[in-house]
Amino acid sequence: MYQFVILLHHLRFYMNFFDAEVWHKLWGYNIETVMIEKVETILSRGIFNTRPRDYYDIYILATTQNYDIKLFKEALSATAKHRESNEKIKDADTIIKLLSISKDLQNMWLKYQKNRLMLPILHMIKL
Repeated sequence: MYQFVILLHHLRFYMNFFDAEVWHKLWGYNIETVMIEKVETILSRGIFNTRPRDYYDIYILATTQNYDIKLFKEALSATAKHRESNEKIKDADTIIKLLSISKDLQNMWLKYQKNRLMLPILHMIKL
């Protein structure tokens, strides 16, 4: 099941804007796969995750995209099993609490916001 859930790709065809005779193939991951990759990384690295972009991406994806929560949970479990991070992420509530009070993470987030003025929504996201 792991290979199917995690490596689920979508193939879409897009017509060339300038030439209706030309079509392009575009491969991509489903939304659940993108989200679990980021969530598993955040949970397994905990306060040692130095990528504020992961938090932003998860927030934006979770609030703007439709996704299958059951598939998300299955994929997260399969990914953690594959990466052997089950033990690290089993207490997600505690990890999230530690992340929410981390001064280092809050400082990284503020720095991330300042460096991305073109993303006006950042100020609305609370860690």
